[in-house]
Amino acid sequence: MPHHQIFNERPESQDRALKELQAMGYQYIPRAEAEQKRGHLSHVLFPDVMREFLASQSFIYRGKQTPFPDDAIGEAIRELDAPLERGLMFSSKAIYDRLIYGKSCDVHLYDSNTQSFDISYINWDEPDKNIWQVTDEFSVERNNGKYARPDIVLLVNGIPLVVIECKKSSVDVEEGVKQNVRNWQPDYIPNLFKFAQLVVAMNPNDVRYATCGTPAEFYAKWQEEDGRWLDETVRKHIPDNHPTVQDRNIVSLFSRERLLNLMRYYVFYNNGIKKIAR
Repeated sequence: MPHHQIFNERPESQDRALKELQAMGYQYIPRAEAEQKRGHLSHVLFPDVMREFLASQSFIYRGKQTPFPDDAIGEAIRELDAPLERGLMFSSKAIYDRLIYGKSCDVHLYDSNTQSFDISYINWDEPDKNIWQVTDEFSVERNNGKYARPDIVLLVNGIPLVVIECKKSSVDVEEGVKQNVRNWQPDYIPNLFKFAQLVVAMNPNDVRYATCGTPAEFYAKWQEEDGRWLDETVRKHIPDNHPTVQDRNIVSLFSRERLLNLMRYYVFYNNGIKKIAR
């Protein structure tokens, strides 16, 4: 197990972000519980949470609402975890397509027939039907037995979709950008970043966002178009009435409906490169 240290960016950036995310409806999963859910530090999914969400779905067969059987759910969980043999972008694209389109499951039915039915990893149209969680100090084992540890990870239905590096205000946010770029390299933790749709570096006064595989020079600042919505939503979640740039960007990027829309409509692949709208 890795040795955990508490760094001084925690109170100013990381802890504040965690409190805001919880106020926005994310369930906080303590580090020890998150590691237990994962089973091993080289694994990054929460299979029990995935199973809970997938088991809530059903299909209609011969006029009856029928739940998906355990073997179909297990297959759906295994299939999302695309291997990295052909590189990060190939794996990332396979995962993204599954997230967007779901999976067709062959179901062996009670009357001995076999038929295919679609199962979804995310409920795109009803954000509140998903399971929203946040955890921190997300240690991931590298191939050499060492560890890399992103500060915050957001999970939807047990799938780690957002990776965040936090810095205190006296540290340039570019340091967090560099950590993210390093961490998706083959000798670090691409097994986490293949699932990531948003990759973020932040300090209280500056926030940069990108997606998996984005070079450092293309990390962008978010430009919010709906200022009234942002002001109203920030007031709900920031009790001290002194929101920072970080506070406002967390609302802009990670509000439930906004995050789903960003992933669904603004992430795309072009000539083997993954991009997100700026």
